[in-house]
Order: sequence, then structure tokens, then C-alpha cells
Amino acid sequence: MEFEEAKKELQRELDKGVSLDELRRKIMKGDIDTKVSKQLKTKGRFYIERITRKKRDILNLVNKFTSEAVSRKHVVEPKAPSLLELCSKSKEDQDAGHTLSKKIYEIENGELL
Repeated sequence: MEFEEAKKELQRELDKGVSLDELRRKIMKGDIDTKVSKQLKTKGRFYIERITRKKRDILNLVNKFTSEAVSRKHVVEPKAPSLLELCSKSKEDQDAGHTLSKKIYEIENGELL
């Protein structure tokens, strides 16, 4: 449709006696106001909108989860050595660290070294 109208308008200009060179110059400069050019200006262009993602503060997210993790940790106090562990340590000191194998077995009433 638009091309047919543009062709008719150019033909009318040629019928008036305007030369092709003058028409080209006018078209290149944008001096000619035609129905088609007005339609193209008012015609809305449809563009695909870009997807916009939510802006997030990375440091805020990192600090949010680290503060919870730190608060959940329980401080584990070192366990006091039992009598058997103290005896085994003193025995190792006497042997000057030449112990080949050390195993602690748990029995119903206690432990056995």
C-alpha cells in the first residue's frame, strides 16, 4: 500500500515537470513531504523490550547469610582429658615417643588402653 502511494506521488511530481535529478535531491535532503513519509513518522515501531533484572546489592546478600552462619556456630570447649588419656600421655613421655601402636577400647564399665 505505502509503496503504491509513494509511486503515485512521484509520478505526479514527474507529471508537473520536475526532473529526476531534482526529485532525487529533494528526497535525499528530505524536502518532500508526502503522505507516505508522514505515515512512516507517525507509525509506531515495535521493539522487543529488554528483560530487566532486579538490581541486587551483592555485599548485602553475602553479609545476610554469613551473619546467620556465624550466629549458629556453637563454641566447642575442649574436653578435659580422662584419667586413661593422662596415663597414656605419661607413658609416651617415658618411652620418648617410641610407641608403636596405641588403641583405646571401650568396655561396659570403662576404657582399656
